[in-house]
Amino acid sequence: MSVISSNPYRCSVLVMGITGAGKSRLVNMLAGDGVAKEGTSYRSCTQRCLVVPVKFDGTEFFLIDTPSFDDPARDSLEILSDIADVLVSQHKLGIRLRGVVYVHPVTDGMTQEVANTLNIIMKILGASERACVLPVFSQWSRVGHVDGNVRFAALAGRLHKQGICCGLTTDSRFLGDRASAAKIARQIPSLSLAGSPESLLNEIVHGGLDVRQTTTAKYISSLSIASFMFSPGEYRDPPQRRSSASVWGLVPSARAGDPLLPSRFATTQDEEKQATAEMFLNHFLRQILMDYYDPVEHWTSNARRSYGHKPFDDQDRSISSFTIKDKGGKVKLCLQQQGLGGLTYLDDDAVFHIQVVCSPGEITSTFDLEPEQAKALHYSRTATMILAYVANIDIEPSLALFPILWQQHLKGALTLREKIQGSFNEKAKVLYVSDFNTTRKHEVSSESNSLRYQALKGSEIRLLDLKPGKFDDPLVGDIVHANIDSPGAYQAISYVWGTPLIGQRFHLITPDGSLEITPSLDAALRVIRNKKWKLRLWADAICINQQDLLEKGLQIRKMSEIFSRAVRVVAWLGQEEKGDGAALRYMERLCSRPSSAQANPARLSQSMRSLLGRDKELRNDPIELDGVNQILKRPWFQRAWIAQELVLSSTATMLCGKRLEVEWDRFFQALTLLGREESITRSEKLKETLRLAGSAYALGTTRKRIRNNTRYSLLELFELFSHTKATIEVDKLFALLGLAHDGGNQTFSPDYDSSLEEVVRAYARGFIDQGQVLDLLYRSGQGRSYFSSWIPNLTSHIFPRSISEWNTHDGSFAAGGSGSPVFWAEGNHPSRLEITGHMVTTIQETAAVSMTGDLVPNFFHVMKLFRKFLDKTYPAARAPRRNNMLVQIPIAKARSPRLHIRNMRAIDEDADVPGTTPPRTILWPPDFQNLVVNAAIRGEIMGPDALSTDQKAAADLHWQTAKTFAAHFGHSQGDMAFCVTKTRFVGVVPFGTAVGDVVCVVPGAKVPFLLRKNEREGNKGVETWRLIGECYLDGIMYGDGLKGGGKMKFLLE
Repeated sequence: MSVISSNPYRCSVLVMGITGAGKSRLVNMLAGDGVAKEGTSYRSCTQRCLVVPVKFDGTEFFLIDTPSFDDPARDSLEILSDIADVLVSQHKLGIRLRGVVYVHPVTDGMTQEVANTLNIIMKILGASERACVLPVFSQWSRVGHVDGNVRFAALAGRLHKQGICCGLTTDSRFLGDRASAAKIARQIPSLSLAGSPESLLNEIVHGGLDVRQTTTAKYISSLSIASFMFSPGEYRDPPQRRSSASVWGLVPSARAGDPLLPSRFATTQDEEKQATAEMFLNHFLRQILMDYYDPVEHWTSNARRSYGHKPFDDQDRSISSFTIKDKGGKVKLCLQQQGLGGLTYLDDDAVFHIQVVCSPGEITSTFDLEPEQAKALHYSRTATMILAYVANIDIEPSLALFPILWQQHLKGALTLREKIQGSFNEKAKVLYVSDFNTTRKHEVSSESNSLRYQALKGSEIRLLDLKPGKFDDPLVGDIVHANIDSPGAYQAISYVWGTPLIGQRFHLITPDGSLEITPSLDAALRVIRNKKWKLRLWADAICINQQDLLEKGLQIRKMSEIFSRAVRVVAWLGQEEKGDGAALRYMERLCSRPSSAQANPARLSQSMRSLLGRDKELRNDPIELDGVNQILKRPWFQRAWIAQELVLSSTATMLCGKRLEVEWDRFFQALTLLGREESITRSEKLKETLRLAGSAYALGTTRKRIRNNTRYSLLELFELFSHTKATIEVDKLFALLGLAHDGGNQTFSPDYDSSLEEVVRAYARGFIDQGQVLDLLYRSGQGRSYFSSWIPNLTSHIFPRSISEWNTHDGSFAAGGSGSPVFWAEGNHPSRLEITGHMVTTIQETAAVSMTGDLVPNFFHVMKLFRKFLDKTYPAARAPRRNNMLVQIPIAKARSPRLHIRNMRAIDEDADVPGTTPPRTILWPPDFQNLVVNAAIRGEIMGPDALSTDQKAAADLHWQTAKTFAAHFGHSQGDMAFCVTKTRFVGVVPFGTAVGDVVCVVPGAKVPFLLRKNEREGNKGVETWRLIGECYLDGIMYGDGLKGGGKMKFLLE
């Protein structure tokens, strides 16, 4: 016999959540103001269970407002007993428990308090009843709309991953009012408990257990282990009962690195120190265990991702920093050979748990230990815990290993205090690892190198004091150490390493030995060197010991700080080539025009023409612009890592050969002026320069954004710097992390262990958790990665643009209205994305067109094809309507002409140049539509030479804009297709769109998407879809598509 009544009108629901979530507010909005006491702070105001009758939409049920288990004022077992009494009493009256309404503040991440509360809920209901938990997200007034949506999406994803899937929609948002409470109440009838045998109620009613004997009570009691305390030479069993304060008080409210937290909270100074300390031990284990040690397997802490390893996703805090299972006693033997004693009792297949702790003080200073780690101290033949203690972490780090922690504690050598702090005294057995003594020297072992590096201390960097000399004199200098926080004045060199020259070697001579350097660095140092006094410099090949992997990992993490602290960054472009001097002098001259010429656009244009020699010099002698183009083609502009080196600098100078020098900001100012002149004169020569200037524009605009504290997002930077190259392809992603406002998200940390596909999938997970699922879809389809249709190719040399950014007469597109997308992706490396959308219509016919080439003859061919397409689709339409569609659909009603050049985003968003007016927006000429229609007809019949000057100019603007729009679809050749749907919508779709493809509108999306159903063998398996790309359909770009079509879930692969 079931213990749960089947009467649907006599039921109850528990309202649960952490303190301050707003449970009582929800009860009052459903039952009436003042029924439940509401708090004004984060202290719980519900001290006893409150049973409140509610009648809603003809359904009667009881809400049971419960105290929070994280309330320090109440004993958790007493709270459980209170809940059990209510449930048992209702059971006797035949009142059925339907489930739990779990209230979660959208301001909070998945903290330890939350995890414990959810576990208690599942113990009360039974582990199989996850579908009977209705999540409700509260406290929306404490966050902004955008931030709230990001947090909501991330929280919903985490709950969905745990199997709590009920009601994860916008209807789960409790805004503190009756309207939102009503939406939640309407979902309650969908809850229906089956009566799990292990539920709290069944264990008491059928099992005859006292509440303190139930599974729930045992779980709550087990949490108390986190609060046990030790004193020297004494051991006590963990208490069986404790107050809530002893469980919750020792757990931080949010773990740094939790993906639910904003990226600015992702890392802390303490975490940086912990990561550094773990890197020390990682290096030590590599040395002594060699091939037997694998950081991907044995480094069991997420700190490893700070040094380029794949993330360790297990959040169990009882797992030590390093976990190594021995085989045949090899690990035990290696540690014994290093001098670590007391291991003979261990089995040959024992597990070594090595926990790393650090302290700014000496080896006897207090250190912190996770409560879960303290539970692992017990004696065992099959496992042991070793403490790796890195002392003096800030100044002169030293590593010591303390074995057999439990025995050391019992003998009084290790003291564990309240809050799980510890310290060692002089009795402790310890192995000091001499390899980390900072007085050691590291010799670069090569027949051509004899430099002996002094090891760096924790916060130190090296600098080169380059001694004076003539250009052909040997390079001589001193390598000195400086604290990164106060390094003094120095210059940093940004350069391309290049390749060695056969038969030639270049060296830097120091008192500690000589170091072989690349020809590129040798040339840069000779040019920079002063004849009379020494210069203090930083260059990575010299100032980082490239043979010391530990140091290399630590120093690379300081690179952004090194370049930002330098008084000047010198960008070495290479040796001078013909035309470089004239080009740089011309750019400098361009920036030095009189302010009166820069004061109004007409004089600016006239001034520019005088420099360009518009009518004669530009056509007959374009040597200066050709020189600028050659400079922009140099390899330095293509390096992936160049971005942070230049962008973060306070001052940057470009050097070319022995005598050519120009300030970066002046060079970029000149490029900006050239771009503005092109927008006025439409010069083909300038247009070519701008095509090559994309990389420089990306550097310049990103630099300005950072100075103005308006950083780009990571996805925007991937687009801006898609032109860059890297020896390791994945470095194109990692090199931009320090420049993005969301680059601190730990999901994006460098990972050199995983394949490119795994890294990109992990990045997709990160963007989803940040609420950027639509940004991924906009850039996928035609620009997709090779392994997924819904994840864009993030390392593509031509990063996919999106038509969602297109500027029209009617403003930005809003096909999905003002709603929010509902989606789900599983795992840290998702392969599928489930998204809800409206199936609006399907494609009935397409006509592919090529958008490559110049105006003649392509414009006339495309317009003729589209006119026939419209005549066939709308045979009864009047000429004005068809002419309007003929002109406006290929350019998607562009507000103004658009030029198809590389990095248009950077040029569009360029900030004002000091002393000049903003760039003039080009407008469509008067009577533009008639000019284009007449040009298309006249050119088709009589040839392009028959066009008037105005017709040709209008046709050229239309053609260039249509090409730019087509390029946004992501096809490598810029091709697209015209289409008509079954519901007679006409528009532009990606090249390769097929008849039968589905038009889907996702709530909140700016543009519709085209989807194609994947074939299933014998109708087996789940129905999946492939994203073809975005589309432009005249008539549904502003929400009209939401009015028709069925709403369904699409599983994208």
